[in-house]
Amino acid sequence: MRITNSWFSSKGRTKRAIQESVAGIVTGMLTSLISIILIKVLQRSIPRLAKVWDARNCHLAVYAVYLKRACFLVVYFSVVGWLTIQYGKMLGLPDLFISS
Repeated sequence: MRITNSWFSSKGRTKRAIQESVAGIVTGMLTSLISIILIKVLQRSIPRLAKVWDARNCHLAVYAVYLKRACFLVVYFSVVGWLTIQYGKMLGLPDLFISS
């Protein structure tokens, strides 16, 4: 309530608050309309993509395995790197490099 009272305390701010409210409403409506349109387009294109998927299912399964392995490798090295940094901070390794 304090925020809305401070907005409406002066005439210049009142006009700006109304403009921001209208802009928020318009943006929200446009976002929902665009989302609905995209969902409808995807719903209509899924049956077409299913036919293509059946023809290429064998090759895509192999690529999916490679992609999963690559993602796992990236995640593994990210976690190991993060743990190394955390243990290095705990042991005071940054102080050794900064002070020398």
